[in-house]
Amino acid sequence: MIVTNDNGRGEQMVRMTKRSHGRYGRYSRSGIAVAAAVLVSMVTTGSSHAAQNATAVMLPPGAFATVNGVALSQTQFEQTLRDTGQPDSPVARQMIRKGMLERELLRQAAESEKLGDTPGVRSVANKARVDAENRLYVATHLHPEAVTDAQVHARYDAIGAEMGPREYRASVIMVPDDVAAKAVLAQLRSGVPFGTLAAQLGSVPGRNNDGTLPGWVSFRLPPAEGHTMGLALPLAREISTLNVGETSRSPVAVGTARAIVKLDAKRATLVPSYDSAKGALRQSLEAAAREQAYGRLIGELAHASVIVQTGAPETEARGPGSLVKQEHP
Repeated sequence: MIVTNDNGRGEQMVRMTKRSHGRYGRYSRSGIAVAAAVLVSMVTTGSSHAAQNATAVMLPPGAFATVNGVALSQTQFEQTLRDTGQPDSPVARQMIRKGMLERELLRQAAESEKLGDTPGVRSVANKARVDAENRLYVATHLHPEAVTDAQVHARYDAIGAEMGPREYRASVIMVPDDVAAKAVLAQLRSGVPFGTLAAQLGSVPGRNNDGTLPGWVSFRLPPAEGHTMGLALPLAREISTLNVGETSRSPVAVGTARAIVKLDAKRATLVPSYDSAKGALRQSLEAAAREQAYGRLIGELAHASVIVQTGAPETEARGPGSLVKQEHP
């Protein structure tokens, strides 16, 4: 049954009918379904008639409900609401209340069948515990260097110095060899859209599914190694020679792979003001500082540990300053 407290606002305690035997242990599937149906009705309608006829109860401090005597925390309720990112509203609160009550009903039913002791559940629980421990350890011991205003300004100046007179938007298809590249060029000449082929064939880190590289890119002219804003030099050279709408006439060698490039747009370089760019630049520098601090932290742990691996090359297995033993099957 459902018992409400005396404030008449639908605070509930669900007591499920117990069974001494049956396929689902103490709680039958039909019993859960009936309880959930009644629960939904009470939560969504706030029936005053049911409240008037229920036995008034006092909830434990800090609880918004109990299920078979197990308290559901109001603090957890509020945290769940915040985690959803939804605006605080009666509808959102009703849905969260319903979900938390249903979850507890199912948890108790599963516990009654000792499902928490199964290997699969134990493995998931152990992984969640390890992940939580690791996150807490990193949060406690990670000490990235603070990013200064001078560093942000220096980064802005450095990027500005690398920009050329024009910036480009391009799309790229990457294939493993000349044979595949020539097949792509033949399909393009037959009228197959570039984006369609890119979605089917291409793989460029950071590109979109249709082959387009995200955002505009600018670099010094003529393109030079180390000054192409992260683009492979052959790609930068090809982009700078194409007219808008043109596609590579022949495959472009990028290491052992081959690329087909299409220039989508070109314009005079627009240099953002420092004030408009400094926020994103600071975030980028802070992310890099965290990455460096994480590397130092892992290096310190490896230095104080003995790592034993099987089948890994020694150069890959050895951490910074660590003693690594190799075992080969």
